[in-house]
Amino acid sequence: AKLNRKLVYSRFRPNKVFRATGEERDSNMFTCCAFSGDGQFLLAGTSIGDMKMYNIHTGDETAYQVHESSVSHIQPSKDNRLVLTSSSWREPFSKLWTTGEFFDEK
Repeated sequence: AKLNRKLVYSRFRPNKVFRATGEERDSNMFTCCAFSGDGQFLLAGTSIGDMKMYNIHTGDETAYQVHESSVSHIQPSKDNRLVLTSSSWREPFSKLWTTGEFFDEK
C-alpha cells in the first residue's frame, strides 16, 4: 500500500503552544497573528491592544503596547523592518512600526 507522506508527517511533527501569561492571562485573548518575514517570530495581537512577539525557537516573549483597543490585524514586511498594526475601535486605526534595535512608531 502506498503511504501518504504528508499525512504521516503532519501527525507526528513537533508542536509548540503559545499562551498569554501574567495577570491578564484570563482576560487577554489573542485576536490575530502573523509570522515574521524570516519565520523566526510569531506576532500575536491581543484584545487589550498589545502585540506579543514570540521567538519560535526559544519561546521568548516580548510585548509592546501598540493600540488602546483590540488589535484586529498585524502585517509584517518581508524584510522584517516594518510592522503594520490595525485596530477597529479608536484612532489611529492603523500604525506603522519600525523593528530592529528599537520598536518605534513611524
